[in-house]
Amino acid sequence: MTKLITVTGRSGAGKTTVAAILAEKLSEKYIVCLVDNNRDNINIYSSLSTIENIKLYFCLNDKASCCRAIKESAAKLNKNLYFFSGSNELLTKDEIQIFKEQEIFEYIILDSGINVEQSDFEITVINPNRREYEMTESSDKNIIVINRYAENTEFKVDAKDFKLYFCPEIINFPNGFFLTLPEENEKEIKKLIEKITGERLKNSKTRPKFRLFGGI
Repeated sequence: MTKLITVTGRSGAGKTTVAAILAEKLSEKYIVCLVDNNRDNINIYSSLSTIENIKLYFCLNDKASCCRAIKESAAKLNKNLYFFSGSNELLTKDEIQIFKEQEIFEYIILDSGINVEQSDFEITVINPNRREYEMTESSDKNIIVINRYAENTEFKVDAKDFKLYFCPEIINFPNGFFLTLPEENEKEIKKLIEKITGERLKNSKTRPKFRLFGGI
């Protein structure tokens, strides 16, 4: 059964970075589709395969044909990672539900500006601001990620929430640059993946390098 992960947050908080790292990490073991359903991102990505292709094939009556057409039209970034870039007409909540029900991918990650009720997990990305943190509620389904975290942050973060410590490389990551995660960020991403999948991950002997869109 496909699990839907929605990554939300205010503009500039780091939704795209978190969604991309999560997609690449999950694709090491699962078949993943990263979908740019975030109006703030339009025109910053190369126009690869847009979400218009997802909508286009919903008209096919045969589910197998629909699934095959959607998967083949996606931009394939690596063995298990597929991508649809955004357009001016974003996927609606109803269209997202239909897409999820096709069960084409094991995980769909929406880089999104909207909350989606049918999400299995909703990740809210915030910056280290006390008021923003106190206004954001976390639960088993709703996950908080504090991006650009630093040791001198003025408030204490609950142990159930997740932190991405600031590193200079993370700024250019969404534009296609390689990112080598600092050790403390690797640990946080590993815990986040384990929460989502319910599986324990083996420790990697080498520090992984992520790059949004692979070699594209």
